[in-house]
Amino acid sequence: MSSNPLVDQYIETQCADFSRPIVKALRKIYLKQGLSEEIKWGVPCYSHHGLVCSIGAFNKHVASWFFKGVMLKDPHCILRKAQESTKGLRSLYYTELSEMDKTVVIQFVQEAMVLNEKGIEIKVEKAKALIPPDYFLKHLAKSKKATSTYELLSASKKKEYILWITEAKRPDTRHRRLRLMTGMLEDGKGLTDKYRK
Repeated sequence: MSSNPLVDQYIETQCADFSRPIVKALRKIYLKQGLSEEIKWGVPCYSHHGLVCSIGAFNKHVASWFFKGVMLKDPHCILRKAQESTKGLRSLYYTELSEMDKTVVIQFVQEAMVLNEKGIEIKVEKAKALIPPDYFLKHLAKSKKATSTYELLSASKKKEYILWITEAKRPDTRHRRLRLMTGMLEDGKGLTDKYRK
């Protein structure tokens, strides 16, 4: 497959001296296997009947994510789970080129390509609705305007507020957040609206 000039630009501008050879080696493997290349989410991504993998250069390592990594055979247990909540994504991590076993990377790519060709998807369980605690509802009930705005919010925006309040470790932080929440809801705002353009 042909290379994408945007990925050339990524390698030249976003990669440090230690990471550039690692990214180039991974890219060469992915293109040789017939994957198409593009920039998505600011990083090189590779597809074959859907997304297969991506590469990210960081300060101290290079990661290559496999979007269906949880389904790949990994007898040496080298694929990492980024976070506890991550469902299907699994990553390879490198700090230097000598750590890379190209044969293993090729096996992962080929297996991931077959999964996409067969249309196999990762089954993700639907998250259960988050129930606000009593103190949350009691505080909200003090303002009709805040309550009516809250009721009109999408489930995801309600969840943002509930998590923000319940994750406060100290009671005074929780009370301060409850007051802030009331004011924001009275102004018709979701918790993260200020970050949206």
